[in-house]
Amino acid sequence: MFKQKYSAAVANEFKTGKTAEELRRFHRWGRDQRVDKTVEKIPMYIAYVKQEGLV
Repeated sequence: MFKQKYSAAVANEFKTGKTAEELRRFHRWGRDQRVDKTVEKIPMYIAYVKQEGLV
């Protein structure tokens, strides 16, 4: 449904899954700009999916 360019940092961070709380805490760490941008997009994507009734 949503696409973005492959990033090894993002893949490594999310390969084991993350809880919503872990995502919120990670964003504050700011260790990797690509991962931060992905985390910022997730709430928007969730809202879109809910709005469209896809869940």
